[in-house]
Amino acid sequence: MSKKKRNAEVIMAPALTLLLVVVLIIVGTMNMKTDENNIEDTAKDAAALEITSAPIPTVATKTVSVTPTATPTPGPTATPSPEENEFKKLVPNDVTSLIEEYYAARVISVEEILPYIYDAESITAEQIDENVIMSRVEYVNAYHDIKIHLKTGAGSIDYVAYVENSIEIPSVETYAPSLDELYIKYDEDGAPKIYAGGLSQEENAYMEALRETDDVKELRKKVSNELEKARENDTALDDFFKMMEQYIEQSAEEAKEED
Repeated sequence: MSKKKRNAEVIMAPALTLLLVVVLIIVGTMNMKTDENNIEDTAKDAAALEITSAPIPTVATKTVSVTPTATPTPGPTATPSPEENEFKKLVPNDVTSLIEEYYAARVISVEEILPYIYDAESITAEQIDENVIMSRVEYVNAYHDIKIHLKTGAGSIDYVAYVENSIEIPSVETYAPSLDELYIKYDEDGAPKIYAGGLSQEENAYMEALRETDDVKELRKKVSNELEKARENDTALDDFFKMMEQYIEQSAEEAKEED
């Protein structure tokens, strides 16, 4: 997660005359690039942990990113204990791009998500809908203020991303604060993808332990409090979530009856 290294090209041209000494000319160029995309009016969910409900995709929009980024890396190699696994100070550029594009695709259709999913050929749209989006809402216009909190993954998972965002809902003035948990895995070409498959018992235990670390619990509490305050201040937003809570509860009951 380091910035791009400086490149310096040194050109040395010695010229000998009767009384002249060697002249050294150094031409240096320095290029430093920081990835911070402003994409307004977009969209946010691979085994996602959501403080709010995730959406049925509708209209494509752009993302406003507030995540510090670094240069791409091939992914971590060592797995620290959950307690030692702190949020990274910088997020690789390729991970930032993946997550922003993934959220943009989420407001279009489930099929648009497939290019961002690891081993998507073996996963159906229905599985992605269930595993990545989890619960569904009727309308989401965009995801705003995307902020990525990244930790080292475990097992086959390279990174765990906790993604803060604000959901724009039609006919609701206030954006809804939300938090998702996404798993990142690099494919054989070295490109990061959202992992929507199953976890091993060890991986699942590690992810559960990460959720109980102080920084993640603090982040979850922060977003939950922000959502609660937003609902208190906007009755339209509160009514929307009450409707969605009823929908989710009803869906759960129907699933039990089918079993």
